[in-house]
Amino acid sequence: SAVKGFIENTRRATGGLPLRKMPQWLRPIVGKIMPLTGPKGLEFARTRLEMKAAESILHLRRAAPKRLRSMIPDHVWKLAAPYGITPDKDEC
Repeated sequence: SAVKGFIENTRRATGGLPLRKMPQWLRPIVGKIMPLTGPKGLEFARTRLEMKAAESILHLRRAAPKRLRSMIPDHVWKLAAPYGITPDKDEC
């Protein structure tokens, strides 16, 4: 799914690995195709929330692990749980 790919790219980025960027010539083509094939309506909203939940957790784990418990509420953990992102003992 789109969320799984996003999570994998975010994991790479938080680990400091360089990401491969889309070529400039391909951007307009993908920009036209995505609205036709990508998630729409409530599915888009749900996908976006899950992406942001995962991104927040992964970035905070790297940048501020001591603040993770106070900055990530329980409902965000529930959004990220289907993608294998669960709190460690000291994170919840």
